[in-house]
Amino acid sequence: MTTLFHETNHRLLWALLPPPARGRASVCRYLNFCESIVVALDMALGDELGPELSEAFYLCGATYDPGTTVHAEGLAGEVYRRYLCAAAYTTWLYMEGYEPEPVVEHVRAAFADLGPFAERAARRALNIDPQFVRRTSPLWQEKNWKRVEAFLWKRVPGRKRRGEADLAPVDLPADPQYGEVVVEGADQTLRWFGL
Repeated sequence: MTTLFHETNHRLLWALLPPPARGRASVCRYLNFCESIVVALDMALGDELGPELSEAFYLCGATYDPGTTVHAEGLAGEVYRRYLCAAAYTTWLYMEGYEPEPVVEHVRAAFADLGPFAERAARRALNIDPQFVRRTSPLWQEKNWKRVEAFLWKRVPGRKRRGEADLAPVDLPADPQYGEVVVEGADQTLRWFGL
């Protein structure tokens, strides 16, 4: 079952974000970035509902994340958003083909300021279905990347937000060493969603 919240967030991101840079690799990295943000938003919904209520919604297939106790443990505001950024970055790296354990180590180091919550965010993000990451998503992207590119470029060229310059296409790094671009993009996008 595909949840309405999850799929709606994809469409919101496509309306909020500039289009991806042209080309298969750029479009696929962009799609992985969007998926990582949507996964973080799924987590935020689960946390907002609280573990008991979100567990019920999760078990019946209405949401993708069963929630955690991080709010009760004191994560809020900017620190909570950083936690979600760590989760989004983890998802992006995993979707980009990196193995889980090295990703956990990398995220733990990159988000050392979060202490043990960095690893918790990473491990939580890695709960995404491995079949989706390794098979479903890559096959779907291979089949549809040209249509996605055309759709997003047709809808967005020259669009401006009030008071802003033209939005440059999103061109995410292929090298995780430059992951700060992904983290900054995740941070800004989560701010748009009020997190």
